Amino acid sequence: MNDETAQALRSAAAEIRALRARVKALEAGAGGPEPLAVVGMACRFPGGCDTPEKYWEFLAAGGDAIRPLPVDRWKGELPAGGAAWAGTVDGVAEFDAAFFGIPEPEARLMDPQQRLVLECAWEALERAGLERPGRTGVFLGVAHQDYLFTALAAGIPLSAYLGLGNARSIIANRVSHTLGLTGPSIAVDTACSSSLAALHLAAQSLRTGECDVALAGGVSLILAGISTEVTGATLPLAPDGVLKALGAGADGMVRGEGAGLVVLKRLRDAQADGDEVLAVVHATACNSDGASNGLTAPNPVAQRRLLTDALTRSGLTPADVALVEMHATGTALGDPIEFAAIAEAYGDAPDPCLLSSAKAAIGHLEAAAGIASFIKAVECVRRGEVPPQPQLRELNPHLALDGTRFAVTDRRIPWPAGRRRVAGVSSFGFGGTNVHVLVEAAAPVSRAPRPETGLPLILPLSARSPQALADLAARYADLLAQVRPEDVPELVAAAARCRPAHRHRHCVTGPTADALRRALAAAPPGHEPQPVVFRYGATLPPRLPDPAAGLGPVAAEAARAEAACWAAHPAEEGPATELLVWQAAATAAWRALGVRPDACTGSGSGARTAAWAGGRLSRAEAVAEQDGPSVVPAAPPGLVVDLGPGPAGANGLDATEPAARAAVLARLWCAGAEVDWRAVYPGAKPTAAVPGHPWHRRTHWIEQPPRHTGERARAAAAAAEPARALGLLAERVAELLGVTAQDLDLDVPARELDLDSVAFVDLKARIEEECGVVIPITDLIDGASLREIAGRLRAGAA
Repeated sequence: MNDETAQALRSAAAEIRALRARVKALEAGAGGPEPLAVVGMACRFPGGCDTPEKYWEFLAAGGDAIRPLPVDRWKGELPAGGAAWAGTVDGVAEFDAAFFGIPEPEARLMDPQQRLVLECAWEALERAGLERPGRTGVFLGVAHQDYLFTALAAGIPLSAYLGLGNARSIIANRVSHTLGLTGPSIAVDTACSSSLAALHLAAQSLRTGECDVALAGGVSLILAGISTEVTGATLPLAPDGVLKALGAGADGMVRGEGAGLVVLKRLRDAQADGDEVLAVVHATACNSDGASNGLTAPNPVAQRRLLTDALTRSGLTPADVALVEMHATGTALGDPIEFAAIAEAYGDAPDPCLLSSAKAAIGHLEAAAGIASFIKAVECVRRGEVPPQPQLRELNPHLALDGTRFAVTDRRIPWPAGRRRVAGVSSFGFGGTNVHVLVEAAAPVSRAPRPETGLPLILPLSARSPQALADLAARYADLLAQVRPEDVPELVAAAARCRPAHRHRHCVTGPTADALRRALAAAPPGHEPQPVVFRYGATLPPRLPDPAAGLGPVAAEAARAEAACWAAHPAEEGPATELLVWQAAATAAWRALGVRPDACTGSGSGARTAAWAGGRLSRAEAVAEQDGPSVVPAAPPGLVVDLGPGPAGANGLDATEPAARAAVLARLWCAGAEVDWRAVYPGAKPTAAVPGHPWHRRTHWIEQPPRHTGERARAAAAAAEPARALGLLAERVAELLGVTAQDLDLDVPARELDLDSVAFVDLKARIEEECGVVIPITDLIDGASLREIAGRLRAGAA
């Protein structure tokens, strides 16, 4: 190794040590990992909850979204018992493929989970007001491939569309590719904790600097009968379709579906960018159950360590946590085990702490369950309220709340007075991957009124189709009818600065909200993109107005600076020179607003201004060209803007008079010109809630062939006979244990037969399938013997 290489290695090692020291110092100074900001959210949850606001209203009202499975999703016999119920979302077959530029043949074969995530990702970024999100990572939880099963069962030929459209690994990549996001793009499958594990990975990526913005969440849809059958064979399902989280009689979960995504940034970046911070993530933690009593059995020790790790990293204390949004799937043993871990980790404090679980309202969303809980917790801390716990007729007797700081509310209540608004959120995968997140309400921010610009209100709208533009205009008209007059400037600024520009555009101006509404009442005119031409006249009007008046302070400053530059180039005084400097200052004012002409033309002395504006003459050369250049390139057809009086009889937008300039800017925007709306509406980033892009969905769906179900009548008849029912039950238990039926003691409690939790669920599924009866999981684990269980089977089959 030569000296140069050795020195380079020593320098690199010193730099690494310095960076490590800086990370430790930052964590020590902040009391833990760098805090993260939640700056946007989007969702599709059961109960018609297609926005976070509707989701909150649904939860706050104690809603119940569990319904019979939709019969239109697959043909044939629906699953029986608890498998026949779920919390479902509407319209899973529909998708706005045209918005994302996806052809119909591809959209038809694309997993609706991919489609749903695309729409939610767009909405989340849109609601965060991030038009140019930079290095954005995508971290998505996903577990099922139901649509692929449907396609294969329907005999759909194998193709690239089918393969890419249904690969779980592609779902995050699809979002990154379609939206042009260049950060890490990772699909996560840890079963029921997938979406919160995705959030955990997103937090790590932000803190290590791999990305500056992160989309995190998950999706799960019930699209094939076989997935419900497999779930029922693996996990206990509530026979009556009621998920009794934290309640007495808890006997299994109820499936749910949906999608949820949040937009995360480092808190310091969000504050610097002026983002509205919905909540602050202090810490995340992830671990595994390890060698528990069974592959799907929860480990209370691991859960306690998980919560303790998150608390330690956050710098918070147990007393700071006033709400725990539990995983709580409504099982007889799982909920008490989870509570025991919570009590050990968070119990050492005098102040009350509330327990809740969203699953009782919307079902267990599996790969999207964690993000549903997280969005609920964000809404709780930012609103300072806790919704009622649904389906809570009586508390689970195994939850020993007496004498502890913990309670469950059956009504909507305010956040405990005087307490920090901190909530813990848990999500556990059935294979043992556990995640916990600590989130707090953001500190209040006082925002100064929007700076006065001297401009009338300018409201730009755009969409990807004429129909969507018309719908968007109607939404804004409705919003303007409700908004307070003092909030209108913030609203139009948000519409201008926090929404991307699309091809089809409309822009209205006016002094008040009512004036804007009247302008929107007409159908949005169809403006095709066209070149913008600046035309410079040769006639000096009797009075030259301020070149930037009516365009705001940013344009005014640019005009003054440009005029000062011309003062450094002495010229013969006279009308031509005066007009030249005025036109140059006016050009600078428009450029400051982002407007760049595609061509410049002029006549007479205005030709030299056109040559300067088009980059063909310097200032010094333009001053020297008293008569203007001998040749001025012909301007292409387009939208002509006159800077100075135009030729007699010519058609053009007169931008000479200040009163007309706002209308000219609106017309330029409609023609496709780039406008820097931050210059039109300077100041802090606006945070007013404004409508998003309307979706125009069409059905893209593979019809599922009829399912061929086995005949259950014979088995049910056999189960109704006492001896045969007991024999059938003994045979199935013996198969699971690897012994003969004669080796079993039929009169000892079944739970003493060395069956783990997976075996009990498998036994439940087998008996239900063969006998056509529903048997609660509690019948198997509550101490009954095989003989007693057989009696219950006879009663159910009779």
